[in-house]
Order: sequence, then structure tokens, then C-alpha cells
Amino acid sequence: TLRGIYHAQLNADGTHAGLLQVPGSPGGGCSAKENRHVSMNGREVFKLATRGIREACGQVLQQSGFASEQIDFFVVHQANQRILAAVAKQLG
Repeated sequence: TLRGIYHAQLNADGTHAGLLQVPGSPGGGCSAKENRHVSMNGREVFKLATRGIREACGQVLQQSGFASEQIDFFVVHQANQRILAAVAKQLG
């Protein structure tokens, strides 16, 4: 039985930053004392996150040479259970 981490994939894409942001954050014309809130296009963030995680898992499989059946866990930096469940369903 093989154990350990055999491959890691790090992806980042700032082109969709407007979908999840804190408007008026420091550097954006707002003082630290002003009330700020998170602005999010939830549907689009969900779509991008599920697609991105699915693609990263595919990249890991391709670059590691393992088949999905040989993998016990993918560890992703994502705390949203709905996104993780959707990716798991899509990957089978």
C-alpha cells in the first residue's frame, strides 16, 4: 500500500475577482472605520469553484499517473460542503 502525498496542484485566477469581494476595502477608497460587507455572486462563484476543483483534480491524476480508483483522498482548500459534494458527484 502506497502512502503519502504524491502530487500537489496550486491554481489561482484573479480574473473573476469581482464575483467575490469586499467593496470599499482599504486601498479602495474606504476608511478602516467604515462598515464593509462581502459582495458575492454565489451562483457564479459556485460554478467557478466546482469547475476549478474538478480541473485541478484531473491535473493531479494526469501528472501523477494514478487512476481515480487508486486515490483515497483529494485534499482541497475549500470549506464549502456544497461545492465539495458537487465536485465529488461530478468526479464519481
